Amino acid sequence: MSQIPSPVLNADAKGAVLGTAPRVYNVDGIPLTLHALNDSIESESNHHWMGLVVLAMGLLALLARTGKAPWAEYWPLLLIGISVFIFVQADTECWPAGSKSLGACWVDPEVFQHRMAAIVCAAFAIFELRVRRQHRENSKLALVFPLMCAIGGAVLLTHSHAITNVKETLLVELSHVPLGICAVFAGWARWLELRLPEGDRNVPSWIWPACFVLIGLGLLNYREM
Repeated sequence: MSQIPSPVLNADAKGAVLGTAPRVYNVDGIPLTLHALNDSIESESNHHWMGLVVLAMGLLALLARTGKAPWAEYWPLLLIGISVFIFVQADTECWPAGSKSLGACWVDPEVFQHRMAAIVCAAFAIFELRVRRQHRENSKLALVFPLMCAIGGAVLLTHSHAITNVKETLLVELSHVPLGICAVFAGWARWLELRLPEGDRNVPSWIWPACFVLIGLGLLNYREM
């Protein structure tokens, strides 16, 4: 009796036969380790959740601009949620979520940038909420908004990741560039809204909420793989 030759299975097909998940490859066609895959999934999930919050901020700011929903003026409170989320979830290996001590976390450049971003968000929320509650658009406190947007945009444009693969690093960095540009435009528009004569503030007052919406959509489409 002649034997029927068994078909040659590739790695993905073998994984399907054995009941295991198919492999995921990086941009060079090299299989990702389980640790690297989990890190990428966690990072993408974090960006997507923040995207929902930033999108909500932009939509609430647009709604507040119409003057028909005074409660929407409290949109800066969402920044407190972003700050807490970044501090706890952005680096789960660090305190308070992980086993890495607080001091050791601040030494890591990537973690340091994440923690600084959390501080910027909290400061942004406090000052902007005070401006809106007390109607102090002409005070120096109002300038914190464009300043924080500029700092946030600069952080995004200079943000670095601990990735050794040059192609993967480029993919991540390029995804941050449009977000940083939108943040800079938001700060610029808010600055013009505060500095221009009353009759010329209409256009920039709509630009910066729209930039927030674009940033939120960009975060929702963030990819590392």
